[in-house]
Amino acid sequence: MFQVGDEVVYPPYGAGFVSAIEEKCIQGKQEKYYVINLILDDLSVSLPLHRLSHKNIRSVMNFKELSYVFSSLVPVHTNIKMYPLHQKQKFYEKILLEGDIQLIAKILQALVQKKRESGLNQSEREIYSKYYNMIVSEIMIIKKLILQDAENLLYELCENK
Repeated sequence: MFQVGDEVVYPPYGAGFVSAIEEKCIQGKQEKYYVINLILDDLSVSLPLHRLSHKNIRSVMNFKELSYVFSSLVPVHTNIKMYPLHQKQKFYEKILLEGDIQLIAKILQALVQKKRESGLNQSEREIYSKYYNMIVSEIMIIKKLILQDAENLLYELCENK
């Protein structure tokens, strides 16, 4: 599916590069693993090939595709406080793990709006940080930008509503 050098997004960790495809023997079972170097955390993760699906690892989008995701969002008017905290956290974590970029962008947009208007509580800041890092790392790879420039571009995408 992926080759060494491919740019990928691995929710919930963000974007990076496939640095190797290795065979490992774990509990007597030989298996192939992707080794992915994540760009924001200076972290490498090993993922068994048999557990991958299009939902939890994907190729980095091009900027036109990412811009379309944000431009197709409708203005957010929902109150993200309307669910109990534990339900929101489970819901947000599930979306992040599934990697649905449309939902991630929509929730990030809502959190950016709430952050600007009234601030975020601790759990919302944690979710915001995870969603934000996932998308900003993808922008860094797509546009070949440093972190600060990618952050500015992401804010522009979120603010265009």
